[in-house]
Amino acid sequence: MGHPITVLLGVVEPDLEGLLITLLQNVLPGHTALTIRSVRTLPEIEEAATEYRLDLAVLLLNNIITPDSKDRVASALAGVRHLAARGVPVISLYGGIVRPEVAVLALTAGARFHIPIPVAIKRLQDAVQQCLPSLSEAAAGAR
Repeated sequence: MGHPITVLLGVVEPDLEGLLITLLQNVLPGHTALTIRSVRTLPEIEEAATEYRLDLAVLLLNNIITPDSKDRVASALAGVRHLAARGVPVISLYGGIVRPEVAVLALTAGARFHIPIPVAIKRLQDAVQQCLPSLSEAAAGAR
């Protein structure tokens, strides 16, 4: 079994969370132990970044609860900056109303990839593999 991988998953709706967990399980090699840490608010993102060794974060930007801010995306981008500053690779997701500037804002904040919803599985798989170089190396070694 490969080394364990801990993914921080930022999403509120349980059905969407389940879907993203299933997608992550499908794009990560079967031999990898996967731990999901779910968060729903900016303070939870900040706490998880301090408390756990995170290998990857996947945040649905417009789905982070922000009781003190009306702009969920702005709060989530603060989470992206916080994680990126600690060296955690971030894949940002965004769905709903089309806001092309969100991709630029997410990448500027430090996300390595920005993927719109609905998620193209191949695109998510490529992003995860590029964010986790040890997976790419293991896949190359297995060939």
